[in-house]
Amino acid sequence: MTNTLPIGYEQSQDPMIAISYRRQDSSPVAGRLYDRLQAEFGKGSVFMDFDSIPYGVDFREHIKQTLQRAKVVVAIIGPEWCGGKELSNRRIDDPTDFVRLEVASALENGIPIIPVLVNNTPMPEARNLPPELEGLAFRNGLALDTGIDFHHHADRLIAGIHRVVDPPKEAVPPPPAPAIVAPAQTETSAIFAGKAPCITRHRTTACFRSQLPGPESSFTLS
Repeated sequence: MTNTLPIGYEQSQDPMIAISYRRQDSSPVAGRLYDRLQAEFGKGSVFMDFDSIPYGVDFREHIKQTLQRAKVVVAIIGPEWCGGKELSNRRIDDPTDFVRLEVASALENGIPIIPVLVNNTPMPEARNLPPELEGLAFRNGLALDTGIDFHHHADRLIAGIHRVVDPPKEAVPPPPAPAIVAPAQTETSAIFAGKAPCITRHRTTACFRSQLPGPESSFTLS
């Protein structure tokens, strides 16, 4: 099967950040967060409209193929994330529900998921989720206030995403310390040290001894 990616994302090689949300639950805050993430990571690196599916394409495969490029999934969870409060009539229990397919595909492929809990929404309990979504309940989540703390919380989310998508930098070893070479001792330094160099020429040896700092010296021929 030929991979079908959303228009505008075929040529981008940047790591993709996928935003999963339910429109009836958190559409306004998802749009604000989308703008913040685009400003930080680039316009072609953030994707959120999984339901913009070309005609004639299996939407299940479309979601899976789109998520194959994702380095991280941001799951926005508000009070209506499950699509209903009655356990007997929730959209999340429908196997064809888009949100369920998005999260299940990310869990299946080992893609990191960051749950974003809107306005103190509690994390869904594993026992209240479909079996393939139970792993979501054990992901470390982040609170997102839609009021005055929105940008502060968004900054925390951005920092967390950077830790996931940015490759670790290798430590550069420090340069080796320069070698210390002892200076060579010259004949002059030997004289000042009180040592007497001996000069041998033919069969005559002359030794010059200088007693510094006194002016006297001796010269002996043998």
